[in-house]
Amino acid sequence: MNLTDRIYVAVHLALTVLVCARAQHFTHWPWYVAWNALAIAAIIVLARKQHDGAYWEFAHDWLPALFFITVFEAVWFTELLEFGYFSFYPLYPAVAGVLWAWRRRPRFAGSFRRMTDALSVGYVVCYATYLLFPTRSPSHNVGQAAAAITPAQTAGPFHILVRLIQGRAGVRGNAFPSSHVMLAFVVMVFCFRYFPRVAPWLLICVLLMCVGAVYDGYHYAIDVLAGALLGVTVGALFRSSNPAPKRARPSRR
Repeated sequence: MNLTDRIYVAVHLALTVLVCARAQHFTHWPWYVAWNALAIAAIIVLARKQHDGAYWEFAHDWLPALFFITVFEAVWFTELLEFGYFSFYPLYPAVAGVLWAWRRRPRFAGSFRRMTDALSVGYVVCYATYLLFPTRSPSHNVGQAAAAITPAQTAGPFHILVRLIQGRAGVRGNAFPSSHVMLAFVVMVFCFRYFPRVAPWLLICVLLMCVGAVYDGYHYAIDVLAGALLGVTVGALFRSSNPAPKRARPSRR
């Protein structure tokens, strides 16, 4: 590790000790501890992988640019999770759009249709569960007014966007399993199959989305776990299935 790596490992260790020592003053202190632990792990992993390729080198060299902000501004921790949750919305259109655009290429033949089929099955399971066993999110159980919401004057852009979407499109009774997480993990299964170089970076966004869903009170942890398991299951089933063979056109003589 270089000097910057060592400095930020030390800083995150010190912050962890301080947060634990003054836990009574932090409403979400376990999340800050988890973030510091994740940051330390990221530093160590990227320091070891920086010579494995240009992408790893870029991530290692530019990681401090993120830490310059997140270490000293608590609101950016929430904003980071909001970014992860917001990434759900462009995730499917971006990946599905590429698979559809490249559907004529032999390597991607049938991939768009299989992912769409997997998502359809996943949503049927989710919707059936909502009808048979409706469950509400933590924020709906305690009331939106009582939920922990970042004040508007300190909220970041992703926080505002997510609150706007949830405030106008959120529905009660559809918390378990999380259909958002289900969709994200179906897409991730196909990303690892067809875009293995990009998939790890998208996975970071998806994991942030999972943590943000619990942190912001949209879901309980069990909702997220169930959605992830459902997404991986149906995604794996349809990823390995073979597309129906096309009928050969009669030759013209």
